[in-house]
Parts: sequence; structure tokens; C-alpha cells
Amino acid sequence: LDLGSNALVNVDALKSLTHLQKLNVSANALSSLTPITGCSALTQLSAAENDLTSIDGLNRLTNLTELDLSVTGHGIRPDLLAD
Repeated sequence: LDLGSNALVNVDALKSLTHLQKLNVSANALSSLTPITGCSALTQLSAAENDLTSIDGLNRLTNLTELDLSVTGHGIRPDLLAD
């Protein structure tokens, strides 16, 4: 699902898409990805170029093999994904 460059400020509508495997939400105005933590089938997530201040819950996406958080908010530390 490609939702890149759509001026999105939230992804609340995606939280019930449990079978979604690929998601691009790059180049939006997102501050959080928490709603998509229920998308347990995600294997690819691109959320680059957003205003992310939280990546809480992304470690629950255990099928994720590709993750792009480049050029995101200033408060994000990629090492927070590690268990």
C-alpha cells in the first residue's frame, strides 16, 4: 500500500489491516506509527521523511524484514528497536 507524499498526519485508519504486508508512508507529516503496530503481517515499512517523535511498538512487528526511518524526527534513536 503506497501512501507516500499524501500530507498524512496520522495512520489511525490502518490499524485494522492485519494482513497488510508492505506499507509506504514516506514523506508525510506523521509523528507516530503506533496505530500500525497491529499490522502484524508487515514485512516492509517505509516511513522516511516524517516528523516522527515515537516508534513505540514497532518491535511488535516481528515479520518486519525491511524498515526505513531515514530523515525522520529528531527524537528517534534507531537502537530503540533492538530488544
